[in-house]
Amino acid sequence: MQFLTRHITRFRYTAPVYLEPHTIRLRPRSDSDQRLVRYRMAIEPEPSMMTEVLDSGGNSVTHAWFSELTDSLVIRTEFEVETLRVNPFDY
Repeated sequence: MQFLTRHITRFRYTAPVYLEPHTIRLRPRSDSDQRLVRYRMAIEPEPSMMTEVLDSGGNSVTHAWFSELTDSLVIRTEFEVETLRVNPFDY
């Protein structure tokens, strides 16, 4: 079975703010139970720097740094996963 998911996180501020570094954990895992078919993330305002790393549990983590003041932050993700387990109760 395949799932297509779109997610939006939106913050609005009453005055311009400086965004501290953000840790974003929105990328699904690809493992023996599911395959990540595609993934896309867009951030507004565009970060001045971004890195992708794996944490100690094997999860993908995005770190984003910002250099300008802003009155909003929007993170959009879209991904498609294919489930590989036929019986979801087969632990």
